[in-house]
Amino acid sequence: MNDKYGHALGDQVLVAVSRLLQEGLREADALARWGGEKFILLMPDTDLSAATVVMERIRTIAAPKTPWLKPFPVPIWRSTAARTKAATGSLR
Repeated sequence: MNDKYGHALGDQVLVAVSRLLQEGLREADALARWGGEKFILLMPDTDLSAATVVMERIRTIAAPKTPWLKPFPVPIWRSTAARTKAATGSLR
């Protein structure tokens, strides 16, 4: 997006996407920017089933609020993934 439409618009999209993501989060969840255009969501004490519910809630909240993104031929919502770890485990 930055290459084709400029950094100002790219920044606006990042801010808009982060706000949409935050709307669906729970109080204990943490959202951070991970790399240039990626976000990571940490959901403590959450199994895969509960994480799926949170991600579906975010998708449902975001879908009707993103029609202004349709003119851009770049995908805004490319993919989501989840990973779990044992309470005593490490992410390494």
